[in-house]
Formats: sequence, structure tokens, C-alpha cells
Amino acid sequence: MPVIVDSAVLGKVRPAPGGGIIIPARIGRAGVQAYRRPDGTTVRAYRPAEEVFAADFTGAPITIGHPEGGVSPGTWLQHARGSVRSQEKDPVVVDGKQWAQADLQVSASDALNGVATRTLTECSCAYDCTRDWTPGVTEDGEPYDVVFRNLKPNHVALGGNGFARAGRDAKVLISDGETMNDVLSDTFYAADSVDPPAAPPAPADVAALAKLVNDSTAALTAVRAENDVLTAKLAAAETTVAKLTADAAALPQQIADGVKAELAFRTKMLPLMPKDFSFDGKSQRDVRVAAVTKLDPKFVVADSVTDTYLDAYIEAASKYAAPHDHNADLPVNDSADDKNCAGSKDPAKHISDSTKDMWKGNK
Repeated sequence: MPVIVDSAVLGKVRPAPGGGIIIPARIGRAGVQAYRRPDGTTVRAYRPAEEVFAADFTGAPITIGHPEGGVSPGTWLQHARGSVRSQEKDPVVVDGKQWAQADLQVSASDALNGVATRTLTECSCAYDCTRDWTPGVTEDGEPYDVVFRNLKPNHVALGGNGFARAGRDAKVLISDGETMNDVLSDTFYAADSVDPPAAPPAPADVAALAKLVNDSTAALTAVRAENDVLTAKLAAAETTVAKLTADAAALPQQIADGVKAELAFRTKMLPLMPKDFSFDGKSQRDVRVAAVTKLDPKFVVADSVTDTYLDAYIEAASKYAAPHDHNADLPVNDSADDKNCAGSKDPAKHISDSTKDMWKGNK
């Protein structure tokens, strides 16, 4: 839960053991207080008196300013400058406002010097709480946006004039007035006051920062360029995967079609093949050559003879070399080819003569 911070002002001091001092302080008050958000908007928060005075800061660490993230056991040695020695149970009424008052024991030398030189004159308490965002109006007629309940103390910070959020009465008991410097944050311990302006950075620091920015920009450019390359490779890989997936999906049908075509080819060629012919390990061209060689042992199939020519030769063989009396005259029709080979008793010669010019593209 984010921590809320409220402020008050420091008062008179008395010595404490070990060289420290004890300072009476008003550390917070009940009622409605305005907080600013980081975006500049304002929230009016109501802290009922019973909630404020039920929160006991006794033992809470004293810090100089509000450390980011508050104080934890891991950061106590780094931030603690003392602790809240005690807190009064009853409220102190100042100008009609109810205040929680406590004794702060300041022990560290830097905080002691700040109090002694009046650079640390006000205080601001930080706490966690439950927020009820139901708006309403107090018994005194003040409107509010949120109610703070179940306050859980974290630390009390010391600061300079104007640091006190709850008003200039939230102090080491010196002056009056009020500033509205509190921050209401949902993400971190918010400081009640505006931090003093930081000293301008040294030229060397500026140069180092500029180099860091330039190096970071160059590194970012290189990363973006590499990202573009990887994105392009990813797109190419996705395209390849899509093609391989499509090819894999089509492969079973392609195999089935190939097997079907091969079976049809073998069925067609089987009657033309030698009795001891085996299709195993033979290409379709090997089968064609074997068929033609059987039909015409004198036919020499050169590499230049195309499969189309062989298919035509085989087709002619199927037509003209059908089983018949090879010693009888071949039938004669009106075609020139049949007339040229009329009376031939050599079917292979007839087939050869009728197909000899097919390689030229002639019918």
C-alpha cells in the first residue's frame, strides 16, 4: 500500500543521552487536507480524529527529507537520524485544529546541525493507510474526496521552512501558516514538500550524460536494424513453412496419382513385353525400349529418340502387329503407308516404315 506523508513543525529542544536532543513537535492533525497528485490535480483527504490519534509513531525513525520508498529494516541504518521518543495520547488544539504531538529524539550530527542552524525547522510524518474513496462532507461542512483510515506509521522526516504539509504549526513549535506541498501517490512514498532545487550538474557530468544518450541511441538503432533483419528472416521462414506444409498436404494424393499412372502404364505395356521381363528397377523409358526391341530387334534406340516417338511406335505395333498369320499378305487400304507396304510379310518393317518420319513432327 502506498504511503501518505503529512507534515508539522519542530519546537524547543532539550538534551538527550549520547549528545542528542529531544524536540517536541506537532507531527500531524485531523480534518480535511488537500493533496496534490503527480499530474497536478488536487485530492481533498479527510482524516477523522479517531484515526489520527490511534496511529502511534513511537519508535518510528527520524529522517532528513522523505527517502524514496520509505524506511525498512534494510535501509534503516542509511536513513535513520533518530527516532520518535514518545507520542501524547490526547490531541493538542491549536487554532481550533486537533494536533498529534510527539517528542522527537535527534541523534545524528547532520540532523543536529540542521536543527541548530535552523535549516531543519519542520517535520512531516509518513504512513500507510486504507483509502475509502467515498466522497462526503465532514460535520464541519468541509467536502472531501477520500477518507484515510487505519494509519500505519513509517517515519517522521525533518525539513526546512515550508516543508510541513499539515501547516506551519506542524513544526518544532515556532511559527504559523500553512502550505499545500503534499503529494498523494499510488506508487511510492510521497514527500510532503517540494524538494530544494538541485545544484546544476558539472560540465563533465553533462558531457558524460550526453555520451551516454548518444551511445544509447546508437545501440537502440543497431537493435532496431537487427530486429528488422530478424523480422524479414522470420517472414521468409513462415513462407517456407507454409509452402512445405502445402506440399506435405498434397503429397499423399500425388503419390496415389503416381501409383495409379504407373499401374496403368504397366497394364498397357505388359502384353508387349518379353515373357521373362521384370518391371522391377526399370524406368518407363526402359520399358518402352524393351517393348520396341522385342517388336523389332533391328531397331536401335538412340538417345535422341524421344519417348513420344517410342509411344507412337508401340501404338503402331499394337495396331499392325496384332496376332495374325505373318505369312499372309497384310490388308491393304487406301492409305499411302498401307499401299507402300501391301503384300509385306514383315510386320516390323511395316511398323518401321509407317513411323520413320514421326521424329520430324509429321503425322
